[in-house]
Amino acid sequence: MIEPVQLDDRGEEIGFVPDAGGRATLAERFASDRPFVEPAQALVDADPRDGVLTRTDPEATNEIAAAARADTAADAEFIDPQDLDAEVGPGGVEDITTRPDRRDDIAERVRGDLAAEDRFANPGDFGVDVGPQGVEDASLTDAGERRRASRQFESETPLDEVTPDDIREQGDEFALRSQAQREIAAIEFERETPLGQVSLGEVRQTDDGFGLREAAERRLSARNFEADLEQFDRGELDPATDIRPLDDGFGLTEDPAREVAADRIDEQIDRFDIAPDDITLEETDTGRFRGEFERRI
Repeated sequence: MIEPVQLDDRGEEIGFVPDAGGRATLAERFASDRPFVEPAQALVDADPRDGVLTRTDPEATNEIAAAARADTAADAEFIDPQDLDAEVGPGGVEDITTRPDRRDDIAERVRGDLAAEDRFANPGDFGVDVGPQGVEDASLTDAGERRRASRQFESETPLDEVTPDDIREQGDEFALRSQAQREIAAIEFERETPLGQVSLGEVRQTDDGFGLREAAERRLSARNFEADLEQFDRGELDPATDIRPLDDGFGLTEDPAREVAADRIDEQIDRFDIAPDDITLEETDTGRFRGEFERRI
């Protein structure tokens, strides 16, 4: 006595030929184990001789693929449904991959999104690798990192323009090269002193930063003395002839020092007209003339 027994795709007995209720049960079981497939999209083939086979309905293939693309894109950053291909076979969705012709679009989308979150970065600064399964890597390229750093220095320093050639690696970060730092120092001297324009040649590097070369220091001292001695109507001082270096700064040379001393005494004594030749200068231990108006840099 041989009796055929019908098994479903799990190996469970369902009867020889399922009726309408059995078909619905098979369709529900089939769909519950297969993402993106609904019971109505399952087809149950039943034949007394060939057995029962539950599979996706060929007419529902496009709907299943569309659901797979939409659900996958909803869970994946930077991916749209139209960026994906979904392969649907008799057993359901077999594979979901990015379309090769859409991978450049995905990469461009990633670069734009990353740049929008960083005010110093541009989309072209990022390298993005997109494979069949989506975005595999997204980060600043070496060149992009330098470009981003140059824009940040340009924003945070008084320099009008900073290029990648103006920066250098310093540990895990970037720093300005000496020439760019010298430009910043020149700009700051222009802003913070009465010198006016300061050229790069007038700036020197020191142990703790940048300072002025002697010619510029003389010029600065002359401008400072002019401002302090304005009441004596001295006019313009010549940095080369009216200023002399001291151990801790600069002072006036003899001729302007005599003129200033004569003007001061003349202000205090109305009866006499004091001339520079009437003044005797006495030099102190610091190299300054006694009574000289001292001004240090």
